[in-house]
Amino acid sequence: MKAKKLIIAGILLALLFVSLGLFLSYKVKPTPINVNLSSQEAYSMLKTIEDVVLVDVREKTERDVEYIDDFGWVPYSHLKADHPEDWVEIEGVVKAHNRVIIYCAIGKRSFDIVSKLREKGYSNVYNLAGGIAEWKQKYPVIKAEEIKPEEKIEPEEQKIINITPALEIEDFYSDKKVYYSNEIMTLTLKINSSSMLENVWIRTYGILDKWDSYRLNIEQKTNLTPGTNVLDFSYNTPSCYGCVGINPGIYKLTSLITYGEISVNKTTDIEIKP
Repeated sequence: MKAKKLIIAGILLALLFVSLGLFLSYKVKPTPINVNLSSQEAYSMLKTIEDVVLVDVREKTERDVEYIDDFGWVPYSHLKADHPEDWVEIEGVVKAHNRVIIYCAIGKRSFDIVSKLREKGYSNVYNLAGGIAEWKQKYPVIKAEEIKPEEKIEPEEQKIINITPALEIEDFYSDKKVYYSNEIMTLTLKINSSSMLENVWIRTYGILDKWDSYRLNIEQKTNLTPGTNVLDFSYNTPSCYGCVGINPGIYKLTSLITYGEISVNKTTDIEIKP
């Protein structure tokens, strides 16, 4: 009888250790932090909170055209190549100020840098979602001087340089209005261009999840020919909505086109059902 009690006690003790091990090894998934700010949120933060600064991570050729302010600039290519001095510089800015908003052209490169800084433990750094392309639709930017006095050109040449191509989104629509789980969604974008354009940046995004991330986020560069250009995009709706943090309902999809100083967008609505 005594031996039987010892065996039972041993089994119970083993189960206790197993349960304790599982408990200790269980890690609660951290609640995702929204690091993305819309242009309105960023503008409000700059106006209402003390010691908020902007840092540009675009390349020099982009900054030479326009920028939001002249406070800080660290090229993304340098940070991506892990240049120690550039990381020291940007981390120094983050440490020295209350909040830091990082921006690029459309928010992709800046999000990459913000994510890395967050991983390093900096909680006061944010990404300008949509970048300078969305910012300048509502707020002013600083235009860099295009022509220096010593580089003055003849009027005939200047006329050619100052010609701005016309770019318009004629239509943006989905193949249907209601989608169910695990279904292919086809989006069509019709762009009218006045001339031949190369490396036009197109971002199509939407379906915001509970962590403020876009489930649909397609980015690409394309060449446009004069007249109407038709582009199609495909997206597979999730097989499990709850698993990816979205609920059935109506969602707004946006297609944003950026070419130099030109930025145009168009939206359409779709409904997701279980």
